[in-house]
Amino acid sequence: METFIKAAPFTVTKRFPEHEHPSWQFNVYLKGRGTLTAMGQELPFVPGRIICVPPHSTHREDSDGVYSDIVLWMSHCPAIPDKPHQCDDPPHKPLAVMAAVMLREYERADDGWQRRCSDMADVFVRYFRHYSSGTSMNADVESLKQKLLEHIADPAFSVEQAAAAGGFSAGHSNRLFRKYTGMSPLQYLIDARIRTAADLLRTEAMSIREIARMTGFADPYYFSRMFKKITGHSPRGYRTRKASPAM
Repeated sequence: METFIKAAPFTVTKRFPEHEHPSWQFNVYLKGRGTLTAMGQELPFVPGRIICVPPHSTHREDSDGVYSDIVLWMSHCPAIPDKPHQCDDPPHKPLAVMAAVMLREYERADDGWQRRCSDMADVFVRYFRHYSSGTSMNADVESLKQKLLEHIADPAFSVEQAAAAGGFSAGHSNRLFRKYTGMSPLQYLIDARIRTAADLLRTEAMSIREIARMTGFADPYYFSRMFKKITGHSPRGYRTRKASPAM
């Protein structure tokens, strides 16, 4: 069986909705920042990062702006665990170069392209396996994330307090957090609050004001502005679109 299936370039604004594939998927990010969520794990992406999603894994991408990537689909990936995995391309960009070559071969479809793409896909997988760090994360960053999530409903809790609880300065925590996640601690906290609010808005159990308060927004108008900025919809509009007809 040939390893390579197909390749496609994507330029996306803000969100790529939940979906899944029967094959292995590699996202090779070229521009923009955001988060890919798969199998309950959040994997931040930045230019130069490659994320592997196993077959039949529901996943989505979220970003504050526009991002671009090349997506590769493969039939099998020996010795790669059946869970989301990621790596950062080395400075000479071998993975991005191989992805671009496979995309060009696939689009041109000259004689023998399948064999050439599969040969390169095998090399791509070996490189990815070598450079991959799985979903491991710096322990201090994980601790900071946990502290922020513990206080997601407290509008008075600050990133500075979370950093102090971990024993380091706000400046150090910001630099460390950006290095491993591609975003600031404050961005992470706001995104987490909005994602939680979006889940709560899927039902009619609570009012929008109550949801704002539960997710750490003392001002419901500020909550509405931030929700629309991140999701592209007002809370009321999002609820109308997403609420189950049975609810």
